[in-house]
This record gives sequence, C-alpha cells and structure tokens, in this order.
Amino acid sequence: MGAYKFKEMFPKKYYENPIEYDFEDIKLVGASEYDKILTQMYGDYMKPPKQSERFSHSIKATDDNEE
Repeated sequence: MGAYKFKEMFPKKYYENPIEYDFEDIKLVGASEYDKILTQMYGDYMKPPKQSERFSHSIKATDDNEE
C-alpha cells in the first residue's frame, strides 16, 4: 500500500475494461472507472482544495558538473 492505504484499493472491475486516453501527443491506457477511483482517493477532485489545504513539493535542480 502507498501513502493512502485502503483508499488505494479498488475493485478489480475498475480495471477490467481499460480505455485509451489522449495525453498531449500520445495515447495512454487507463482504467475505465477513473471517476470512481479519483473520487475514492480525493473526494470532489474537480474542485481545487482551499489554499490552506494545498501542499507543494520543493524541488531544486542541480548540475553535478558545477564546481
């Protein structure tokens, strides 16, 4: 299990009939029941969270060749 534990467990039927999705210039295969999966994981995933509930990931790019 990942960070969300049981929220990440879904019925097998959600994945039984995968469908293709367009993403930029490629096609990806994913679960046909994406709405049920996203709702279980995040609740109302189409509504942005309040500013106080948002998390950010700090990433710093480095160049190993710099001296």
